[in-house]
Amino acid sequence: MKKLYSKSKIAYQLLLVFFTLFLLFGLSFSMTAQVKIPFKERTSTFSPLKKTYNVKGDFTIIGNTNLTLQNYGNDITNNNPMVYVDIDSDSKTWNSSSSTLSLPTDNGVASSCSNIVYAGLYWTGRASDIDTNDFLVSATKGSTTKNFDKRVISFKGPGESNYTSITASSIGNVNEIYYPNKSDGYMYSAYAEVTQYVKDHGIGEYFAADIALKEGNGGGTGFYGGWGLIVVYENSNMKNRDVTIFDGHAYVRGSATINHEIDVTGFNAVPSGNVGIKLGMIAGEGDRGISGDYFQIQKQSDNTFLNLNHSANSTNNFFNSSIQTGGNQRNPSLLNNTGLDISMFTLPNTNNSIIGNNQTSTKFKYGSTQDTYVIFAMAMAVDAYVPDIEGILSVTKINGVPVTGATTALPGQNIEYKVQLKNKGTEAINNTKIIIPIPYNATYVANSASKTINFTPNPSPNNLTYEPTIGANGSIVWDFGTLPLPSNGDKNSVLAELSFKFKVTEDCTLLKNANCNNIISVIGSLNGTGSISSVNVIDKSLIQGYSSGSCEGTAIPTPFITTINAAAYVNANCQATPPITAFTFCNVTTSIPITAVAGAFPTGATFYSSYPIINGTTIQYTINNPFPATVGTSTYYAVPPGVSSGCYFQFTIAVSSISSLPTVTDVKYCIGDTTSPLTATASNPSYNLYYYTSTTSSAQTSITPSSTTAGETIYYVAEGQTNSCIGPKKQFKVTVYPKPSVTVPSNITLEGCNTNAITGLPYSGTEVNISLAQFTSAGGAFPNSASVGTYSISYCDSKSGSCPINVSRTFKITSICGSSSITQTIKINDTSAPIITGTLPVRNIEGCSVADLNPAVKTVAALESLGLVISDNCTSNSNLTVTSTDVFTGNLPTVVTRTYTISDTCNNSTSAAQKITIDDTIAPLAPVLTDILVQCSTTVTAPTTTDSCSENTITGITADPVTFTSQGTYTIIWTFTDANENSVTSSQNVIIKDTIKPTITCAAPVTVNVDAASCTTAKANVTLGLPTAADNCGVKSVTNDAPSVFPIGNTTVTWTVTDNA
Repeated sequence: MKKLYSKSKIAYQLLLVFFTLFLLFGLSFSMTAQVKIPFKERTSTFSPLKKTYNVKGDFTIIGNTNLTLQNYGNDITNNNPMVYVDIDSDSKTWNSSSSTLSLPTDNGVASSCSNIVYAGLYWTGRASDIDTNDFLVSATKGSTTKNFDKRVISFKGPGESNYTSITASSIGNVNEIYYPNKSDGYMYSAYAEVTQYVKDHGIGEYFAADIALKEGNGGGTGFYGGWGLIVVYENSNMKNRDVTIFDGHAYVRGSATINHEIDVTGFNAVPSGNVGIKLGMIAGEGDRGISGDYFQIQKQSDNTFLNLNHSANSTNNFFNSSIQTGGNQRNPSLLNNTGLDISMFTLPNTNNSIIGNNQTSTKFKYGSTQDTYVIFAMAMAVDAYVPDIEGILSVTKINGVPVTGATTALPGQNIEYKVQLKNKGTEAINNTKIIIPIPYNATYVANSASKTINFTPNPSPNNLTYEPTIGANGSIVWDFGTLPLPSNGDKNSVLAELSFKFKVTEDCTLLKNANCNNIISVIGSLNGTGSISSVNVIDKSLIQGYSSGSCEGTAIPTPFITTINAAAYVNANCQATPPITAFTFCNVTTSIPITAVAGAFPTGATFYSSYPIINGTTIQYTINNPFPATVGTSTYYAVPPGVSSGCYFQFTIAVSSISSLPTVTDVKYCIGDTTSPLTATASNPSYNLYYYTSTTSSAQTSITPSSTTAGETIYYVAEGQTNSCIGPKKQFKVTVYPKPSVTVPSNITLEGCNTNAITGLPYSGTEVNISLAQFTSAGGAFPNSASVGTYSISYCDSKSGSCPINVSRTFKITSICGSSSITQTIKINDTSAPIITGTLPVRNIEGCSVADLNPAVKTVAALESLGLVISDNCTSNSNLTVTSTDVFTGNLPTVVTRTYTISDTCNNSTSAAQKITIDDTIAPLAPVLTDILVQCSTTVTAPTTTDSCSENTITGITADPVTFTSQGTYTIIWTFTDANENSVTSSQNVIIKDTIKPTITCAAPVTVNVDAASCTTAKANVTLGLPTAADNCGVKSVTNDAPSVFPIGNTTVTWTVTDNA
């Protein structure tokens, strides 16, 4: 895609209309008699409120002279015979010249990839030195006389064989800019916007012809004449620049020391680095041979003024009939242009001495000491910083069917659009806002706008609305909030998306205009403020994406154009429809700005009081010359830019008055409620209703209030016939009540026997209404009671349990937000123990163990019989419970501490102790012991006895011997002691008396043989043998009476046994 300046004949853009004027460049001239037309910023019919073009791009100027010296010389002034320049080989034109338009990029190379934003055509001349008609100039060649009109120029762009007649723009029926006929040197200047024409024809050679000039000698001042074209263009590969154009008409009279100043404010120079400054100017009647004229700029470094010049002039002869426009081709290309100055040059801003970083204003001074000249057009570009927000507009579907490439739709079909939002800069952008005007030949599909946020958290306010009164046909407005930098660092990240639908018009008034193309042209703008730089982005246009091919990487500008194929629909439905659009305005006192209707027509349309246009009769309406607020109905004509003769839209403006008010009712919500659109009742059923958030906000056909924040919001509603005919606003309120913020009284514990213990608000099992004072006295808090509207407070009690008694006191707060309950717990507890007076008597019990202990008593009455007096605050004696515990110490005596616990029904208890001693004082039973009679010896076994406190026998002990081996009578004293040291003694006799004799059995007789010679034998030779002896007490000895010598014969030996007794 090479020609982004567009070759489409009617590349309509829908005019974005704002009712808030953003003043970007402020311009003021010292007002003296020489400033005939005050200088103002020149705006375009495509953007009538834009006074500065914030572009990635630049401006350029071309132009040429249409008069030259009959006898040309580089240094000859034009107060000599002059002749027409005529180079176009067209016999119908008498004067003509050309200059070639190129659009250089920052490296100075011309590019066909740029988009033309604005083009303004100026022409100027001096054709008389005597009083003459305001506009007409008659010239004669031979026998032919031709009448020229100072307000008309013939203009021809690249590729055209025929000229187009261009008429100077007008304010009312006064053409711009200045046409003196009795003063001011008779030097005139004229202006017409040709943006669409230059967009359509692009770069190349432009011709201007038949300027109202005369040949001959113009006297002391001389004749001159020529033209200049100022073009603002953009190219996404270029620097950001703030470009402003301003024009007027200042006549600087020669032979006098005169100077004047021009203040320029509102640009935003880059925050760092070198600041580039470019200046352009078109002036008339500056002479090469007359010095003393100058043009200066104030230096920010010391506030002094610097004399300016370029390569074709000098500081003391700034206006010297030179054309310095960057070296573009001209025909003719003269050094001496005899009174015409066109210059475009870069200012020497070394070390930013003239304009510094972040500077927003400067000042020019111009003057003369002897030369006479006029200044009527200036342009200035400053390297600027603009936060880099980007919105890419595309069509995704037509009637639900996905589309790519060129798009065509039928009347009544829906076109779905998408805008992708990116931040390609170095800072977040605050107060981001996207505005999409509804094209004049489409309508917004209700509720079709939707948004997607691709980052967290969501921005605020993030409001997406349809605004019916922004623009002639309404606008989609996304009040976005802060657009951050992409978190992943990718500048191509899509941070948010907007989708919406437009319905192709079925309005026969628009569709059947056969002289004008039917296309839907969608544009949009971005606004915001850099979060760091505080530099504003103002009305930055959406783009369609980026080109490929030879213009690769160059942004494709909007509008996005969809062709309406309306032929069949018109034939079937529109034959009887007159092609007239009607506007109705109400309560207008002075005038109606063109912006109020411009959006209903192709972007850049111009407006007239009649058609065809008749010079001197037809009134043109512009941003500086609005429509009159004439009561009744008036007919006007809108002529789209760049169209052939015959394309126009006839429309009417009806001015009336509406004073009626709709009927409204205040609305109440609770915070967080689902809200409904605001409603009212029009006094006339045919009227539409328009809602406002303030007295100065734009109207909306529907506003749904928010219930996210509590408070009172004032809205306004008005009624009217159309969005341009609305009556006075009527105020009404939407109150969003907060939910009651209530603090429940603290939970409390009371001493008591029943609910009668509650003081203040008494116990109530049924709901009771109370006052705020009673609630707060009870310990509650209701800090936002004053803001919740009407409310009531009540409470109701319920109880459970007995010890404690738990009372649930539920407070209910009822407001517009409904009822909410909070619960206080009141605990009523009996913590007072029974009271005991007196003591229990000490007791001693004879016994062997605790089994001998008497059982404890079980009743209060029994305890009181033992000497106690018992009472309780909440429980009667009969309902008191008595328990006891025994603690035993020792074992006979055993001391028993018997503790009686008297408990009430809430288990509060008091104790009383009784000491009981159990002891065994009875000795064991004294046994009667029998004598022990034995033969030989004995060991006596200890005898036993019994004890009343022991199940086991008690064995006696003695200090006497218990083993006896000798015969005799002995006495043992036995002592029997029980476990409790009680003892008794008994005696026992032991008698040892052996009454049994020993027994003996002799051995067998012994025979001893002795020698014959012996008659005896010695005892030693006789083995007697032993007798067998025994005794119950043991054998003490066995003896015999054997002789020491046994004689021969029988000898009786007697054996004697003696026992131990």
